[in-house]
Amino acid sequence: MCIRDRNYTVLRLCGFMQPLISGYAVPILEEQQVWGTDDDTRTAYLDTQDVAKMTLAACRRDEAANQVMTLAGPKAYSVREVIALCERLGGAEANVSKVPVLLLKLTRGLTRFFQWTAPAADRLAFAEVLASGVKFDAPMDDTYAKLGMDPSETTSLEEYMEEYFGKILKNECDEEFRFIQMHVKDTLQNLLRVLLRDKFPFKNEADIGKLLDHIQAVNPT
Repeated sequence: MCIRDRNYTVLRLCGFMQPLISGYAVPILEEQQVWGTDDDTRTAYLDTQDVAKMTLAACRRDEAANQVMTLAGPKAYSVREVIALCERLGGAEANVSKVPVLLLKLTRGLTRFFQWTAPAADRLAFAEVLASGVKFDAPMDDTYAKLGMDPSETTSLEEYMEEYFGKILKNECDEEFRFIQMHVKDTLQNLLRVLLRDKFPFKNEADIGKLLDHIQAVNPT
């Protein structure tokens, strides 16, 4: 059924900054392996808070009605530049494994089958996207004008990383990071509930809840 005479706004995102923490910042700090490629694909990352502000502005302003807008950060970075930034701010040298994209896809397919290799599979998936050959960037002058926002108020990747590494290296409590962790945990619980429903289609909601409680008790983290 076609819905007519309705305003719409489509927002397309180049990339979030937050996954870079688990993909690069944390492994570098913990001297773990970091996956990367020689690809020169560049991505203009945005902070989730800035995306939320842009989304709210798009909902409120008439100039954004019936528009398709691509949201991009102040500067586009390649994988090598992201790793170099984390090395400089973290004061550590990254253990980078550069592999072809085809091998990344094959390795990711294998690591997805085991729980203990799940973190590696997540990092491989992220590296695969970055090495796809697509340029994740867009001009933002017209978009900022339509949203009524000041470009200088958008957080750059360097500012975001400086704040993160500053808090980690000073052992400060990052309330925002803990909130993100809680949100991710809730999301995983919901996904697990869906998987349990698919695996046990004849069990009622109470039984699914008991299974979920049992899994959480065995794996409290």
